[in-house]
Amino acid sequence: MSDTHELQWIGEHAPAAAEMAAVVDKALAVHTQWDSLHHFMVLGADKTTGRVSPIEVAAIHTAMRPELYPTLMDQLMRAHLAKITNTDTRTTVGALLQIEGHMVVHSPADPLTLGEQAAIERREMKSVDRSVELAVVYAADPGGRMWMARKAREAREGDVNEPAALVTNYSGGFADGLRRCVDLIAPAYLAAQRSPWARPKGRG
Repeated sequence: MSDTHELQWIGEHAPAAAEMAAVVDKALAVHTQWDSLHHFMVLGADKTTGRVSPIEVAAIHTAMRPELYPTLMDQLMRAHLAKITNTDTRTTVGALLQIEGHMVVHSPADPLTLGEQAAIERREMKSVDRSVELAVVYAADPGGRMWMARKAREAREGDVNEPAALVTNYSGGFADGLRRCVDLIAPAYLAAQRSPWARPKGRG
């Protein structure tokens, strides 16, 4: 749980929700090449304008197992935060993950069959006839907010196409991994402020 100083830092540096939604929508819009690499992005807000944009971008090969993504994102965020200084023009305010995947569209009136349930448990959703291939973008900030946007590869009736929106109570490997990444931001900045290297020249 965040302490008082971390909560104060988050309150002072939380990005505008509209800016986070915009960067998520842009990441989804530029995803036009399918069967491509996934991407993890560290997001920063311009200290003057508040505009949010990627600071660092890392490509993730799709051969990597999804359960390893959280560890990789943690390593990438820690490496980034180890380089922050008080002279940076942008403040790190979030993290974003763009992936491709499949989902099976169903409803109470048209429930999953036993075969479909078994395929989902085996993580073989692409083998299900009514599965939909999606590009999905998740983003999170240190305040605990999460955004998600997604679009179908081939637009068909009933396919999911959703612009960026705040999502609550969303959990899972990717989402939880992003939350752990952004939980590192406030402590890193507070530690940098306490460092003697962060003090302006001429002051003790």
